[in-house]
Amino acid sequence: MNMIDLAVFSEKRRNLLLLIEKEPRRIEQAVQGLLNSNYGETNRLIEAESSKLFVHCRT
Repeated sequence: MNMIDLAVFSEKRRNLLLLIEKEPRRIEQAVQGLLNSNYGETNRLIEAESSKLFVHCRT
């Protein structure tokens, strides 16, 4: 990885961490959308708090 790639990666990582911290609901909705598109309604996101996402998979 060259210095430019490393700088871009670091900036994207920082932006993602800020999004997780400031707007956990947006992350929750995005993850729920992915789960629904891949697995239908069999998965449900229970809780998003700060930088932790909890996913419950029904059996």
